[in-house]
Amino acid sequence: MASSTGVNITPETCLAIYEPEIIRWLYAKYDYSATFDFGFDDTITRHYMEFDRGAQKFLTGEQMEDYDRTVFELCLFKKTKAANQISFGTLATIAPLANFGHALIEKMLGTKVDAERVKKVKFWLENYAPEKIYKLRDSFNSEFFATLTDTEKETLAKLKDFLQITRTEKDIQEFLYQIINNPDAPKKENIAAQQRYFKIFYNMLFGRDDGPRLYLYLAVADKQTYLQWLYPR
Repeated sequence: MASSTGVNITPETCLAIYEPEIIRWLYAKYDYSATFDFGFDDTITRHYMEFDRGAQKFLTGEQMEDYDRTVFELCLFKKTKAANQISFGTLATIAPLANFGHALIEKMLGTKVDAERVKKVKFWLENYAPEKIYKLRDSFNSEFFATLTDTEKETLAKLKDFLQITRTEKDIQEFLYQIINNPDAPKKENIAAQQRYFKIFYNMLFGRDDGPRLYLYLAVADKQTYLQWLYPR
């Protein structure tokens, strides 16, 4: 058994990251003579997403291809009555912000969360994707802030003001693009502006050019902690 990076792995390691039903699903979905990798890079989030989507269809009786239905008949345990509602990718974003504390993760997401999936997310991040564990800065990034234009600083102020009251993920996502995009500008310019502003947001919050899905983070993280790093007032 080898991962997509060519590193030999064991069944024990697979089970530390992949839920048993997903391992069964991977074996069931491929032709018996085909080979496949247990990818320990971002492939794992795709595997979980595809599995959750298919399991949801199967368990709710939605229409699906006969082959796919047979795969899920083979891979799901008899005790499985519902698909996992919280994706691996979402947990990979949220769990580190809660220091992988199960109770705090549930509070942040406002719903029940499978503790075993949290453990697998933790193992994967700590052992195979430590660069994805984003930590909020412990001070205002004044050095980076000083490099911004007046317009960029005003955009940060607008975002901070908008977040003063509780907002949904959708509200925040729409507002982010509203304050970044220029409706009269070509698509290419707006894409460049998005790249620039998300880099700004991430540097103010995390001191790096990338970060978690921003609208999700801003919706569930403790705003009293992060708002002070967005704009100095």
